[in-house]
Amino acid sequence: MRLDQLASLLGCRIEGDASLEINGVASLDHAGANDLSFFANPKYRNALASTKAGAIIVGAKTTSPEHNLLKNDNPYLAFAKAIEVFHKKHAPIPVIHPSARVSASAVLGSSVSVAAGAFVGERAIIEDRAHIGEGAVVSEEARIGEDTVVNAGCVVGARVQVGRRCFLDFNCVIGAEGFAYARNDDGSWYSILQAGDVVVEDDVGIGACTCIARATVGETRIKQGAKIDALVQVGHGSVVGRNSLLCAQVGLAGSTRIGDSAILAGQVGVAGHLTIGDRVQVAAQSGIGTSIPDDSAVGGSPSFERARWLRAISVFKNIPELQTRVTRLEKKIRSLEKVLEV
Repeated sequence: MRLDQLASLLGCRIEGDASLEINGVASLDHAGANDLSFFANPKYRNALASTKAGAIIVGAKTTSPEHNLLKNDNPYLAFAKAIEVFHKKHAPIPVIHPSARVSASAVLGSSVSVAAGAFVGERAIIEDRAHIGEGAVVSEEARIGEDTVVNAGCVVGARVQVGRRCFLDFNCVIGAEGFAYARNDDGSWYSILQAGDVVVEDDVGIGACTCIARATVGETRIKQGAKIDALVQVGHGSVVGRNSLLCAQVGLAGSTRIGDSAILAGQVGVAGHLTIGDRVQVAAQSGIGTSIPDDSAVGGSPSFERARWLRAISVFKNIPELQTRVTRLEKKIRSLEKVLEV
């Protein structure tokens, strides 16, 4: 594809050879003379300078006279769309594999695919063009929305509702038993029946080996457009807001409320019964023990305001040297006090 054709598809402005043929996409380090790459992070300035890429998608203000450029206000998004030009998304064949088990009372829409070894339970509903991967389980009375992908090994529990255009990656579990116990008089633990449900709204992405626990009563809800990475735990009765982002190994204890467009970086832990407001940003490995208001940015464990946290960690790493200086100053002060006493 010519560079000018690609620019038109992606909504970019060309600086360079419009007739250049682009055959694929690649990273700056691995791109060749007919590959398209992208540059959106200043940390990769050296890679930009040395790349052999035929053309590069960059921000509107980025300059690199030695390269053919496609300029866009959102270069990362433009590159994401460029990938789809050269690599088509996999479209499962709409067929029920002979080894799949589909209950007689289940309802399947048109062009549904159910792969080898999958199970669809009693009164489950699989809507049009949905895909159930190898060995996946869709339990009784669950619903899978139109164009949703349930990858191999996933388990969708009883009565779980999954919306349209969702993506459930390998081995994730939606509707597991919540971690809920009451203490008996003798000190042992009494398991609390988890009678609630899980609702996953439209356009949600859930990563591999992530677990969304069902509510004790009521529901656990993942709102429209939320994206949840691999190895995340969402506790029972929690709510994850619209277009929020939960990175790998985030853990939400029960009854946590995450607002809209919040971002929790990797390994963030949130104590139960807290509210994290809209558009909150939480730095990686932070521990959240109190509710956080809208539009806050926090870090640390326990967490506090991010700008102060960044200053604090710059001091923390110098504590040994600071201790040595303080010890020396204390000795000098004691010496001066003795002189003044005389």
